[in-house]
Amino acid sequence: ATISNSISNSNSNYNHNQHQHQNSATANVNSCLRALQTWAPAGIVEGLELIATGSGIPAIKSYAIRCLRAAAPRRIVFFLPQLVQSLRNDHDGQMQRFLSDAALANDLFAHQLIWALATEEKPPMEAFDPEVKRSGWKPPQDGGLWGVSGSLKSSVLGLLNSKSRRFWEAEENYFNRVTEISGILKKFDKEERKAKIAEVLKTFGPERMDLYLPTNPDLKVVRHIPSSGTPMQSAAKVPILVAFEVREEEEGGNENGNGSGNGNGNGNGNGNEEARKKDVMAKMSGRSDTSSSASTSNTINNNNNNN
Repeated sequence: ATISNSISNSNSNYNHNQHQHQNSATANVNSCLRALQTWAPAGIVEGLELIATGSGIPAIKSYAIRCLRAAAPRRIVFFLPQLVQSLRNDHDGQMQRFLSDAALANDLFAHQLIWALATEEKPPMEAFDPEVKRSGWKPPQDGGLWGVSGSLKSSVLGLLNSKSRRFWEAEENYFNRVTEISGILKKFDKEERKAKIAEVLKTFGPERMDLYLPTNPDLKVVRHIPSSGTPMQSAAKVPILVAFEVREEEEGGNENGNGSGNGNGNGNGNGNEEARKKDVMAKMSGRSDTSSSASTSNTINNNNNNN
């Protein structure tokens, strides 16, 4: 907090000092910015707070990125939706380089990043002329992320080595086959759909033992349960619920068969830290809440069946 306040106060002086103090304030700020090059990186939240302020000063942004680089990619995943949102102001490309480097260092981070970018890139053509248009429907509008999200996603995919690429393709293809069932069901009457879901689900399974639920990488997919497939009500699409049998694997890679888990991540239950995280996420997303959509299609209910 002290680091964040010091830099923020200096930045405020830099932008708002009265004219008669401008030279002195500028000298102080420049001295502070030079000192940043020698400071040890702070924590993730401090780095995110500096990015969220939108200072626009490259030295401050560089220090903030250095704070993120000092953390393990898996710890950054929680903030990916907000980091992707920050790309609209990433004119110097520092955030893009950080995200690319983190993706190359960790396959699970790469997967989550690709999914996050896919939600923000330009939608497919059918999104501009859907079969069913609800009241008040308007075509999608670019909020400043279509171009950078699409190009960064392509770049990350192109940088993956052959082993990482095979892992990504197996994960993506498996869940694509599940979500594509919704499109198949459109051709069938409502009373036929549940049986059709089970029929299609029986035709395939996970190709590898390390595939996981995109909403929780610690839950490795053993199989999906064909009899669980259930069509849901929707005017435009046919969303479905599908349950998965999973095995739980802790962050370190050790399997944990008892289904227990630590809800606060580190066991400390630090309420102040969690509150700061939520505040940073709200600032970076420009919203008053911190909710975000899951990485998987919202047509799937990832029920965790450990039996």
